[in-house]
Amino acid sequence: MTFAKKLLLCLDLSEDSVENLKDLKNLDFLNEAEVHLAYAFQTTTLSHGFWTPDLIYPIERDRESLRQSAEATLMTMAKEGLGPQFKGKIYTHCLFGDNPKHAMSDFITNQHIDLVIMWAREKRGLFDGSFSNYVNKHTKANVLILKQI
Repeated sequence: MTFAKKLLLCLDLSEDSVENLKDLKNLDFLNEAEVHLAYAFQTTTLSHGFWTPDLIYPIERDRESLRQSAEATLMTMAKEGLGPQFKGKIYTHCLFGDNPKHAMSDFITNQHIDLVIMWAREKRGLFDGSFSNYVNKHTKANVLILKQI
């Protein structure tokens, strides 16, 4: 029996994420899983006009280059963080939405993710982080929250 067949690692694009990934190297079930890495960009509505179209940043024509750059960064992070011994499948995703928590939760549901691994900083309490708490409450996936050092 496989612990999780489809796994999502929620990451930011910082160097800390590579270090966090290195902590997962010894989890044997990862090698048998389909591993997805995802980052969600927050979109911002700059103008909302009655007679004119909304102006939302990042604008549509820039999103594909942002997506490609973010996904390339995620793949580099995965290869460095998980190491050469990792033999599983890796997929990267860059999401856009005015509410990144909602965009990530929808992605988890639509992709039928079994397990979400995310890191949280201990600001108010380890399990009070709004992103991890939101994902836990709004998806059916199991959520593993690790303390970010």
